[in-house]
Amino acid sequence: MNFNEAMIKLKEGKRVTRQTEKDNSYFVMQDNNLQYRSKNTLHYAYDKDIMISEDWYLLNDDEKKYKFTEIIPLLLQGFKFKLKGWEDSYIYYDTFAKSILLIRMVIRDYIPAFEDFVADDWIEII
Repeated sequence: MNFNEAMIKLKEGKRVTRQTEKDNSYFVMQDNNLQYRSKNTLHYAYDKDIMISEDWYLLNDDEKKYKFTEIIPLLLQGFKFKLKGWEDSYIYYDTFAKSILLIRMVIRDYIPAFEDFVADDWIEII
């Protein structure tokens, strides 16, 4: 879609971004304010309580609830999980770092390039 169509979707409450940024960032209206949200990756800081936690869900699937002990082999297979109540965050196992990383969307400043206004590669993020 073009920029005008993307802005209409944005004002309807949809999340939009450029095709090239679909895995990294998006725009959204929050309380009548335009927000630019992009990925922030950090080591997931957890403590001993994680061992008995039970409110884990597969990313993009809120149906089945998992215990942390059940998600360990799935993390090793590349699956991503979120805790109940996490909206724009999830964890995954990074095989290079041999660590659980937390991905979360954070609000950042954004100065659009003119190219953004004339681009036809805008998409809705579902």
